[in-house]
Amino acid sequence: MELSLEGVLPLLKPFIETLAGQNGVVLQVLSAAVALIGSVRLFVKPTIAYLEKIVLLTPTSADNAVLETVKKSPVLRVVLFLADYLLSLKLPTKKVVEKVEVKK
Repeated sequence: MELSLEGVLPLLKPFIETLAGQNGVVLQVLSAAVALIGSVRLFVKPTIAYLEKIVLLTPTSADNAVLETVKKSPVLRVVLFLADYLLSLKLPTKKVVEKVEVKK
C-alpha cells in the first residue's frame, strides 16, 4: 500500500488547524520550544567539547585540575542533567525477550 502526499494531507489538515487555532498560539509555542531546544543543544555540546580540547592541549596541568573540579561540580552536573533530560526526546523502548533453550 502506497501513501501519497495527496492522501496524507487531508488527514493532517484538521490536526494542523487545531494546533494553529484562531491566532496560532499553540503552534507558535511549539515552534519556539523546538527552536529553544535545538539552539541550547547546538550550543552546549560543542562548547564543552571545545573547552575540554583546549584544556588538554595546554602544557600546564593547573587548567586540567580546574576542568576536573568544574566537571565534578554538583551544580554543573544537575544543570547538565536537567538540560539533557528536559530538552531531549523520549521515545518508548521495546523490551526484547530472547528465548533460551536449556539442555538437560
